[in-house]
Amino acid sequence: MIQNGGVSFGLNVPGIEILTSIILLVIVVVAIKQKEWRWGLILLGGGLNLIERLKFGYVTDYWKIPMIPLYNNFNDWLIFGGVVLLIWKYYLKTK
Repeated sequence: MIQNGGVSFGLNVPGIEILTSIILLVIVVVAIKQKEWRWGLILLGGGLNLIERLKFGYVTDYWKIPMIPLYNNFNDWLIFGGVVLLIWKYYLKTK
């Protein structure tokens, strides 16, 4: 378990809370416009990470990715799952 004050891969970005809020707002608009539930997974993961970051100043990463020095949490997997499902949907749509 580690406390991650940065973004993905532990990178430090000044004003991450503001940046995350703007990105989540854009995703909300896109999700409503497209009426696509997969965006909801991304919103949920990002929103939960933002709440944790605003409350504690960091997110807690619980799991280490094997063979590389990266950590993540359940919220990261929600975001990842939503992105993968969106890519898969658009891939199938183009076939």
